[in-house]
Amino acid sequence: MSALDTPSTTDAGPFVLGVGWSLVALSAIFLVARFYVKITKHRGLWWDDHVLAASWTMIFVGVAILTYAVRLGFGQHITEIPTNTAVNVQFLVYLGAVFSLLGVAWSKTSFALTLVRITEGPLRTAIWVVITSINMALVANAILPFLRCSPVEKNWDLLILEGECWDADLLLGFTMFAAAFSGAMDILLVLVPWFVIAKTQMNSKDKLGVAICMSLGLMAGVTAFIRASKVPSLAAPDSTFHDGQLTVWTIAEITTTIIAASIPPRRQQEEQQQQEQEEQQAPKEFCPEAAEYGSESEGKIVQVQTITVDYDVQTLRQSRMGLGTGPKAGQTVGFDVDAVPPKAKLPEP
Repeated sequence: MSALDTPSTTDAGPFVLGVGWSLVALSAIFLVARFYVKITKHRGLWWDDHVLAASWTMIFVGVAILTYAVRLGFGQHITEIPTNTAVNVQFLVYLGAVFSLLGVAWSKTSFALTLVRITEGPLRTAIWVVITSINMALVANAILPFLRCSPVEKNWDLLILEGECWDADLLLGFTMFAAAFSGAMDILLVLVPWFVIAKTQMNSKDKLGVAICMSLGLMAGVTAFIRASKVPSLAAPDSTFHDGQLTVWTIAEITTTIIAASIPPRRQQEEQQQQEQEEQQAPKEFCPEAAEYGSESEGKIVQVQTITVDYDVQTLRQSRMGLGTGPKAGQTVGFDVDAVPPKAKLPEP
């Protein structure tokens, strides 16, 4: 039995809440660390940060709803829950699933948006396709349970005999597909950094950091596939007890993705800061005239030196300009040249 599988007890509610809140707290630590690094480094927040924060908010609300559901009996066998209470529990499960699935979609969207910033061309287009498809699949997965039956209350109140419902197997199949598709997209997104890293030179420390990040991304994909395998519990007669496994793995998928998405920006900010410092320390062009000699002088120190000009050349120049006879024989004239750009030549006399 997996560590995240509900134990064989009469009440799995405390176990589900213990695992759920622990994972939420752990992901919050990584998320706060991500924001702390960005703020202290004066880098500012981008869309991936806001979307990731929204994802964590969704799972926090989802677990809060789950907590109330556990109070009403979620995690217990359905035979031990009063009928009216069981209806409320089922409604809370449906409502919590909406927030959880939005959290899944947005956590993966944030991770993908981070990759958008370091890619270009067809690879960036492919990432946008992944973002769109993930959100379409998971948002549909969150909404369809409310649309399956008419009236809508019939979705969670089995005592309502009037009305019609779609085949439950259709919804079950789509839910499994959405979970498996989410896992497949996780693995696809994990492969993207390799294309970027292959074109750069990194030291062992950076490679280790990327390896850890990518391993966490794979773990998010694994949890998604495990969640897909737990979907059939939705059709179990004792759903209030068996749904605990599906709930725990959904929380695990979101929090693992948040942790994986929170690691790369920290390393990325350090690299950006180092690059910024190198740019600030680089010598700046201080000779405006150097521009006319091409780009070879850009970012380079232009030598400053004092030269002496023989009085004959200076005298001839001043004579042509009508400024007098110039210095006497044997005398040299010195003057400072602020900057002598590459390829610069003195004007012909």
